[in-house]
Amino acid sequence: MELSRGVYLLRAAANVTLVTEPEVTLFDAGSSHDGPRLLKQLQAIGIAPDRIQKIVLTHSDWRHAGGAHWLALTSGADVFSSQPAAAILGQHASPGKLRTLRATLLGRRAPPVTPSILRDSDEVAGFRVIEVPGHTADSLAFFRPADGILVVGDAARVAGMDILPPNFWRSSSELTGRRSLAILAQLPTEILIPGHGPAYRLPQRALRAVAGPPGFADSLITRREQRVHSTRRS
Repeated sequence: MELSRGVYLLRAAANVTLVTEPEVTLFDAGSSHDGPRLLKQLQAIGIAPDRIQKIVLTHSDWRHAGGAHWLALTSGADVFSSQPAAAILGQHASPGKLRTLRATLLGRRAPPVTPSILRDSDEVAGFRVIEVPGHTADSLAFFRPADGILVVGDAARVAGMDILPPNFWRSSSELTGRRSLAILAQLPTEILIPGHGPAYRLPQRALRAVAGPPGFADSLITRREQRVHSTRRS
């Protein structure tokens, strides 16, 4: 599905975003079983595997990063991720909470991959890198100022007309996730592309609603830290 000129949404275990300019780049790589499915979709658009130059990962979950090794070998593309994700991906793509045994039994532990490191405010393929911890500590989002495309991975969920924070039980910190959403809400986004579900056009109002008033998440985090500190002292 073409979302904007040169920006396509590919279907896999998680959304894969294809950007054709200024260089052919995939944001996320699906699972270790999604390679042939992705290549068929690329072929339908007219993209040969050897044209892929970069594979950029939002985080280390196997549905998003499990296919990076296979796609990199097939295309010769360079792989990029955050530093925490790279540490995980050097061993295997993370199956996430409560899924380690199941992932092992089903063969979902992808082969290791060695990404180049991206940090907050870096640039890759015309996108600005934004650290968005909350769903996972290693999560990144990517914003292209030229046309307002925002790739968020699992930092946000789309449900109907709403944008929601990640499921609490699947995330490392709901409050930190809301703080990240508050950062994303400040961007002049035209199209938000989540890790799962449909793209969302003009998402600022919905992002602001889920993030809460300015400083809301920070105040909650501060109060929680104060309660923890008080409990430890007593």
